[in-house]
Amino acid sequence: MYRRLITIAIGNFAANVSISVIEVEDFLRVRVKFFASARDIVGTREEVLDIQDSARVIDLLTLLAKKHGEKLKEYLFDTKTGNPRSYLQFLVNDRPITGDFSTPLMNDCVLMIFPPAGGG
Repeated sequence: MYRRLITIAIGNFAANVSISVIEVEDFLRVRVKFFASARDIVGTREEVLDIQDSARVIDLLTLLAKKHGEKLKEYLFDTKTGNPRSYLQFLVNDRPITGDFSTPLMNDCVLMIFPPAGGG
């Protein structure tokens, strides 16, 4: 977990400067890897995000959809139920997320989004 201090300087720089901490924010740094169609939609293979320290997988998916627009939202989420699409594969630190998108994220974790896999 990382801690970010948001500060504000009050006073005159020629005189003494008083600095007050107005907010302390804890956050997690996560890496997201995109494959196939998700990579094409987002335009990159990977990105690093700082998110709220209590974030869950569903929170991260929602953030990604908001950040990257309607096309990614439609790719990730079923438009009727609002749930993540069941045919996509989501892995956190190489472990599959199987229906429980309330799984908490950890600092420096990696979320991978895979398209459906076909066999033959």
